[in-house]
Amino acid sequence: GLPKAKFIDASPMIWEQRRVKTPWEIDIYRKLAKIVTRGYLRGLNFCRAGVTVREIQTEIWKSFLEDGLADTPMKGQVIMRYHSRGERTPAGCYRATDHVMKEGDMLMLDGGPALKGYESDVQRQACIGEPSEMVRKLHELVLVGFDALEQILRPGIPIKETFLVPMEAMRKHRPELQFPWKFMGHSTGLQIHEFPWLIAQEETIIEPGMIFSIEIPGYDIPEWREMGSFPEDIYLITENGFENLTLTPDFPRELFIR
Repeated sequence: GLPKAKFIDASPMIWEQRRVKTPWEIDIYRKLAKIVTRGYLRGLNFCRAGVTVREIQTEIWKSFLEDGLADTPMKGQVIMRYHSRGERTPAGCYRATDHVMKEGDMLMLDGGPALKGYESDVQRQACIGEPSEMVRKLHELVLVGFDALEQILRPGIPIKETFLVPMEAMRKHRPELQFPWKFMGHSTGLQIHEFPWLIAQEETIIEPGMIFSIEIPGYDIPEWREMGSFPEDIYLITENGFENLTLTPDFPRELFIR
């Protein structure tokens, strides 16, 4: 019907408009970060040997609902991943199951609820019993990556540095645990994963008002003997640096040992 029309992809223009948040949107994320951390803490404190993954998720959702998310209870989800040590299998991506947590299991919480349409993406892990030496090494590795990234995270740098700098730091720290890192996080907003992503090819310059979910992974690849370590926090870029909206003394980046 439009033989002479030229169709142009407008998605780059749309993502450019969405990548810097307004003060109103930032206020939503401050509130959402508190809701996420309270809910996750409730689930992590409930997690122990003998309870099911479904029971843990139920406690988390109770907290979200009590915090006022009853209008959109299914907008945004908590993904429950568990890994039974020694099974040599990847930690599958699950919704709630009736798996009974036992000594040696690990549980990861990923994702989060939404507020007024804006989604959250935070990760924490619990170990039933003491973590293995491999898990401790992988967790130490990601902390090295976070430290390297936070030393450079500020307006004015290209996003690709947020991938390249932590990757190099981790490679130097434990060469024996290298694997092909693909990304270190992503923007978030009306969708849980938005552009730009924290990847090696991203030339976009960081600006104040951007919000990233930063997740530096430590995988036990290729053996899959352990779940590994995957902490993730929501970062707001400020005029001079950043503010971590989800990392608090009560909600640390450390493994939760139960």
